[in-house]
Formats: sequence, structure tokens, C-alpha cells
Amino acid sequence: MLNLKQILEDHLLWFSSNKTKGKQADLSNQDLSGTNLAYANLANANLIYANLTGANLIGANLTYTNLYYANLANASLYNAILYNASLANANLAYANLANANLYRVNLENANLENANLDKANLAYANLENASLENANLKDANLTNANLENVKGVQVFKCFYVENNEKKFNYFFNSTKAKKEMSKRLANRQCSWVEQ
Repeated sequence: MLNLKQILEDHLLWFSSNKTKGKQADLSNQDLSGTNLAYANLANANLIYANLTGANLIGANLTYTNLYYANLANASLYNAILYNASLANANLAYANLANANLYRVNLENANLENANLDKANLAYANLENASLENANLKDANLTNANLENVKGVQVFKCFYVENNEKKFNYFFNSTKAKKEMSKRLANRQCSWVEQ
């Protein structure tokens, strides 16, 4: 029988003692569907292939957590901290990620269909090949996010040169994109590609 309370206590001790006491949480392949993990500290935990369907992860600290192939369908991750977490191939369909910090998160090949990403911070996130069909991206921060080959949304990619370095930005709205890039680039050219 899984003693989740003890695992979380040991993990918190491990994390707060700089890995000298306690034990890192390994919840890989565990069925945690519907579990209340609100505000839990699972930073650096192993949740590979974990079933977190419908779990409550509101405000949880999932910094550097490995959630590779995890099932987070219908999970609530409102205000969760997922800085540098690995969610490659994860299922986040219908998940609530509003206000979540997804800075530098790896969402490659992730399923984010119908997910709520309102006001989520996706700066520098890797969303390559992710499915965003019907996802709510209202006011999401996608600064320098990799949106290469995303599915379900129309993406506009702007290529430009700044300080002799080739750069690019992604946008979902061509009018907003052109307006923002013309301000940022002044008289420089932006080559547009529609994906």
C-alpha cells in the first residue's frame, strides 16, 4: 500500500536538506487519479507514467519534476509551479493550467487539447509537436517558446536578425504579431512563415 503522506514528508525533508536527509519521491507508474496534492512540494520528484487524472495540484511546486508520459487529463494545476519540468508526451487534455508557471517546461509531443492556459507563463517552453486544439491560450506568455509543428492552432513565425544573430518569434494572431514585431524591429524586416 502506497503511503503518500510519508512519501511527501520524506521528499520535503530531502528537498529542504539539499538532498542530505529524507528521500526523493518516486511516484512513477503510480495511480494518483483524483488525489489532492494542492500546494504539495514535489520539486525534482519522479512522476514518469504517473496517472494524475483529475488530481488537484493547485499551487503545487513541480519545479524540475519529471512527468514524462504522465496522465494529467482533467487535472487542476491552477497557479502551479512547473519551472523546467519535463512533460514530454504527457496528456494534459482538459487540464486547468491557468496562471501556471511553465517557464522552460518541456511539453514536446504533449496533448493539451481543451486545456486552459489562460495567463500561463510559457516563456521559453518547448511545445514542439504538441496538440493545442481548442486550448485556451488567452493572455498566455509565449515569449521565445518553441511552437514548431504545433497542432490545432494557426501559428505565424517571424524570422529576423538582431545584433547579427538570427532570431524568431511565434504568434497566433497575424495582426497582433505584425504590430508587435514592427514596434520591436523598427525599420528592420521580418520574414513571415505561416504554419
